[in-house]
Amino acid sequence: MANHTDLGVSVKGTEHIVSISKKWSTFTVSVDGVEYQTYKTGKNSLLVINEDFPLEIDGEAFIIALRGNKKRLVNNNQYIDNGEEFIAAKPLPKWAWIFVILNFALVALGGAIPAGFGVGGAAGCAGVINSGRSTANKVALCCLITVGCWLGALFLATLFISLFA
Repeated sequence: MANHTDLGVSVKGTEHIVSISKKWSTFTVSVDGVEYQTYKTGKNSLLVINEDFPLEIDGEAFIIALRGNKKRLVNNNQYIDNGEEFIAAKPLPKWAWIFVILNFALVALGGAIPAGFGVGGAAGCAGVINSGRSTANKVALCCLITVGCWLGALFLATLFISLFA
């Protein structure tokens, strides 16, 4: 379960390659083939990776922003690939845990299908909550995800019971 990403960046007129390798919850960062540092994910990455790691290249400060499967570099509070404003990673707000718990409760129904809906719904809500949407939109989308997961799991459970009864 390892993956690798190379990101290019120019510092003081010199091109550099920042390599990020992931193995489970550990990220190894190298600059121009030389290992820089190894980081472990923390409290911001319970369900979806949402971390920021510091990086310095030729005396210039950068941040490696990890959001889900995306790996991006930040300099001067802007993503270097598109100039968008950088928003720092933060843990899930307390109100969001209701959606995570409601989705994980599907696991209690037993079986792979409800568990899949539960874990998928919890991860989906975590991803929405970590997005740049307004709080009202986040709550609405998490409500839709949670209700959809419950209805989907109950529908499939009912279907299987009727087929095999």
